[in-house]
Amino acid sequence: MKKYFLILTLLLKIAIEGIGKTISIADPNLLYSEGKYEEAYSMYEKLIKQGIVSEVLYYNLANAAYKTGRYAEAVLNYKKALRINPKNSDARFNLKITQQMLIDKKTDYTEVGLSKILHTIRYSLSMDGWAWLQILWLFLAVFSFVAVYLVSQIQLKKVLFLLSFLFLIPAGISFGFAQWQFAELHTPEAVIMSSSVNVYSEPSENSTVLFILHGGSSVDIIQSKDQWMKISFEGEKIGWLKAENTALVQIP
Repeated sequence: MKKYFLILTLLLKIAIEGIGKTISIADPNLLYSEGKYEEAYSMYEKLIKQGIVSEVLYYNLANAAYKTGRYAEAVLNYKKALRINPKNSDARFNLKITQQMLIDKKTDYTEVGLSKILHTIRYSLSMDGWAWLQILWLFLAVFSFVAVYLVSQIQLKKVLFLLSFLFLIPAGISFGFAQWQFAELHTPEAVIMSSSVNVYSEPSENSTVLFILHGGSSVDIIQSKDQWMKISFEGEKIGWLKAENTALVQIP
């Protein structure tokens, strides 16, 4: 009995010590607030490796990465946070600030004229929010159309008939914004993690080097072949690079 008691005591001690070593997100947050960015970055990474998936965690890791000069890691994790919540305006703003520090700067078409207005409207609701709004407009359109046959006044019939078609316009717009967000969230994307990488005309190092990309640049993935990726940068520059130089923007 004494032997079993000693074993149970030892197991309990190990369990308590394990709990004591468990990292909570409050620990790196405290380090970050104290300006200990390197230590905070390491602890955020440990939480990620524990399999924790969180918009806040990716966002905080990106902030710590930015503070320690790890711009590629910052871009990667801001984008992961935005994959979880596209409406995170802080992550989107900080991503733009970080991208200004990169060698390869993307042209931002969302800050001028009509593009800026559409971009603002686009993220005023989530993808699900736009989908529900579309359903609401469609319901009003159907209700108005059915009501045409339920009323007797000619003038009211005309109004309801007109409304049934007018409601289809915002329904279509809502559908468009939902699809726009869906496309962005599901487009395969990667971030260059090496200091620089050659982009080739073919999936071979013996082919022509078309251009060079640097750390932190984000690219859309068109095709994967063995250890190579066919990528698009800014929608115009297309070529092949080695996948080992990139990290995928994806949530586990």
